[in-house]
Amino acid sequence: MSFVLSLLILVPLVGAPVSYLAIRVNKRYGILLAIAISAAAFAIASYSYSFLYANLPAPGQYALSEKYVWINLSFISLDYLLGLDGLSAPLLVVSTLLALLAIIGSRSQIGHHEAEYYALILLFEGSIVGVFTSLNLIFFYIFWELVLIPMFFLIGIWGGPRRKYAALKFILFTYGGSTIMLLGFLAVYLAKQHRVITIDGRETAPQAFPQDAFIDPVTKQPIPFFPQRVTSGMAVGVPGTLATWAGAASRFGTMPLRRLLQPAVAVAERGFVVDPTFRGQISDNLTR
Repeated sequence: MSFVLSLLILVPLVGAPVSYLAIRVNKRYGILLAIAISAAAFAIASYSYSFLYANLPAPGQYALSEKYVWINLSFISLDYLLGLDGLSAPLLVVSTLLALLAIIGSRSQIGHHEAEYYALILLFEGSIVGVFTSLNLIFFYIFWELVLIPMFFLIGIWGGPRRKYAALKFILFTYGGSTIMLLGFLAVYLAKQHRVITIDGRETAPQAFPQDAFIDPVTKQPIPFFPQRVTSGMAVGVPGTLATWAGAASRFGTMPLRRLLQPAVAVAERGFVVDPTFRGQISDNLTR
């Protein structure tokens, strides 16, 4: 157990507001402080890289790892779980180096809102380090979403002529993809046990709910299906939804990311057959 990975994340994250305040007080020394903070993060990443290749771990193990119980309640549990392997180590070095070069090269290019700019660069740096070192889905998702915030402002404020349009399009597409990724946390296939784990947040109907609630009183027939019924309030149960996300956080907040991604890699390599039932369900929902 070491604190190197946490330190690598915290240095730029804590340095972001510190550099912001320093630049507001003294621009020249504040920018030099931002450079020093980014250089410190690059030095820690370089040390992590050299430590990894000097102490090669066994397959499936990590040269550096950290695990702490963050939340442990009766209805939700979440571990703070970080790790460094041969894939993430070079990505950390490259990311921290690019952040350092971006700060150094921006001194003569950024002429307005300098304090905000350098703080956002450091916020981005700390967030991307978290993405590359997270070992469970919940923390990975948190850092992934955090990365998008400084990117949105960097594009929208210091981008090209159509920067506002580009920033809006960027945030819509990336957050849309992130929502799909988050929904994927609700079902996991465990290849070794040959079973599927799903989180069922469905609610039971109240005892007083009549059995003929969906029967048309005039025709005595079931109310016909219409596409909007699925996405309307008739299909929404807020307590069940909250229970579902609480279950997801409890389960995937303590499960290693490496273990969860193995089935997805296997499906991508092997492919899958689209059977008539699946195709029919897709066709029935085209109107929605």
